[in-house]
Amino acid sequence: GRHAVTEDEAVHLAALRFVFDPSQPFDSATQSKGNHIPTIVRAKKSESEWESLITQKYHSLGIKDAAVAEAEYIKICREWKFYGSAVFYVDDKFVPEANAMIVDQNGVHMINLPEKNEICTWAYTVIANWSYSNSTEFGLVVGSLMNPRRHVMVCKAQHASY
Repeated sequence: GRHAVTEDEAVHLAALRFVFDPSQPFDSATQSKGNHIPTIVRAKKSESEWESLITQKYHSLGIKDAAVAEAEYIKICREWKFYGSAVFYVDDKFVPEANAMIVDQNGVHMINLPEKNEICTWAYTVIANWSYSNSTEFGLVVGSLMNPRRHVMVCKAQHASY
């Protein structure tokens, strides 16, 4: 649930997961199939609607090989904007609406979770310096050294890969 996914992607990924995850066989799923849908998307439909959509997608896949299903699953995930990024849950007084910082190949992004709205982005070309003072504080200087904007972020939890 960290990435913004469409309903179609959520259904497709849930169906693929039943193919490659041996702990969740499709025909004997002990928990609701809808539990494989991210929480923020799940509220849009009833449990029975999700079950029906996942069942239809599962039967239309035509994939029985776990390795093929897993490869397709990863291929979909790689399309997401922040796939493979490092995420830090932070508090920043200059960007109070953001509660997470993402570091990827394009720069540093401030977003709010769980909505996953991107608040601002700083390309590496505008980051003058960054540092950390201990295991919970991260400093970022944005702009020129003559006119810097300093951000001191307090990390709320250990980082996670996206």
